[in-house]
Amino acid sequence: MKKKIGLVPKLIIGIIVGILIGSYAPEIIVQILVTVSTLFSAFLKFVIPFIIIGFVTAGIADLATGAGKLLGITTGIAYGSTLIAGLLSFVVSTLIFPNFIDASVASQIGDPEAGMLAPIFTIPLEPMVDVTAAIVFAFVMGLGISALRNHGKGETLFNFFQEFQGIVTKTLSTVIIPLLPLYIAGTFANITIAGEVWTILGVFWKVYLVVIPLHFVYMACQFTAAGVFSGKNPVRMLKNQVPGYLTAIGTQSSAATIPVNVVVQKKME
Repeated sequence: MKKKIGLVPKLIIGIIVGILIGSYAPEIIVQILVTVSTLFSAFLKFVIPFIIIGFVTAGIADLATGAGKLLGITTGIAYGSTLIAGLLSFVVSTLIFPNFIDASVASQIGDPEAGMLAPIFTIPLEPMVDVTAAIVFAFVMGLGISALRNHGKGETLFNFFQEFQGIVTKTLSTVIIPLLPLYIAGTFANITIAGEVWTILGVFWKVYLVVIPLHFVYMACQFTAAGVFSGKNPVRMLKNQVPGYLTAIGTQSSAATIPVNVVVQKKME
């Protein structure tokens, strides 16, 4: 039986291949890869609102009772966690970073986008709704359908969003996830050919030595708490989260990370 390469190795390979192509390949090859990466990025941003609507609406609507209360608790946890992480980041950066970062760092890096290659062509593909509108719509529809189902109604709408979720899932599994390493390769190839990848690493390696352990400490706390309440192994859940983490830190894009986290969440069920 042929063993498939996991998502984490594919993401790492994408980073390495991107750096190698940016370092040694002809400019036209890099530009082609950048074009593919740019088109994928546009498509990803177009799909993100549908991912939110498909999964959030169906998830809330599937709750028979207490949907509003559970949604409020979940939202509170999400924003509370964000606030704690932000405060922790502020304290650490205020106490530690001034010891090895000053105004001269900006002059060493310059404008990271100045030397990057533009895509050969682009296709205007704007999202049908923005992320905030998609979230609000998903909350309203999910709560509304859940309320209707409690009174023996709303099954048609519920089935519609269940099937809509199926379409989104198929798009993720056949297009988004398989092409994600290519997107990362294009991103790193463009940074490399601009001469910034080693400059950034050379300047900020001390920052990474602080930030990355801080990430893991905070995620360990989150998954430990989640494991206590859910009865699941926090170490296993943290291990499953590695693809999402690598995508986030490699692309610095929440849009690129959302579809990976959807796949990760299914492994934790």
